[in-house]
Amino acid sequence: MSVQRPTRRVLVLLCAALLVGSGCARFDDNQSQPFTTQPEMGPPPS
Repeated sequence: MSVQRPTRRVLVLLCAALLVGSGCARFDDNQSQPFTTQPEMGPPPS
């Protein structure tokens, strides 16, 4: 039984760390936008 206790404690700590980490993660929509504007493709010069 002494082997199961540390394993259970590690699993509980991992789950708690996962919950805390996912709660602290912030996803900013501004970061998904490109740094430069999209070039406008015009007709080729004649």
